[in-house]
Amino acid sequence: GVVSMIGAVDSLSERCRLVRTAQVYGVQRVDAENLKVSPELRPEYSRPHKPIFRSDEEIEQALRDALKADPRIAANNVEVSVLDRDITLTGSVNSIGAKAAAEEDAKNVSGAGLVYSYLTVSPSGEVTESALKTALDAIFDSDSLLQGADLTAEVSGGVVEVHGKVLNSFQRRRAIVTAAHAAGVERVINKIRVDWDSGSVAPETAAIQ
Repeated sequence: GVVSMIGAVDSLSERCRLVRTAQVYGVQRVDAENLKVSPELRPEYSRPHKPIFRSDEEIEQALRDALKADPRIAANNVEVSVLDRDITLTGSVNSIGAKAAAEEDAKNVSGAGLVYSYLTVSPSGEVTESALKTALDAIFDSDSLLQGADLTAEVSGGVVEVHGKVLNSFQRRRAIVTAAHAAGVERVINKIRVDWDSGSVAPETAAIQ
């Protein structure tokens, strides 16, 4: 049940993505201790890199296009400014998930430097705790990718705790990310248990904020 990864990748983002990809049904643990972040260790022919030079205006327009095309950030008020290739994000979004998505889009813009995020979570309308809980429970029940999972949400202010059990690590991640994108959510606490073939796995606690 243990997957071991050995080699080198170009960035921490790529390393995390590979680890998440390996968390399929039946995998109990991913050992990525020997998966190094070091472009120099990769053979030159495997992924050639050439410096990308773009003006601040080109970087800003590329990010605006990416934000506009990203359905996770629809109807949110995100302002973009670029100075000497560094990106600054300001404004407000409906959820912590939309905030993370906007920051991810900014980090993925080719030619950009650092990303400074000053985004705040502020839903466009008033969202009551009971309405948010009802919405989250409905989402968990209707999501085909969460079939077989037994999940409930507890809401206090903008903080959501997700409880219950799922069949695998993918469903656990899916539930947390889904909750993070609900309007009014400022923080998600993961208290989901992975149940391998009705086996017992200790609950894992983590937070998205």
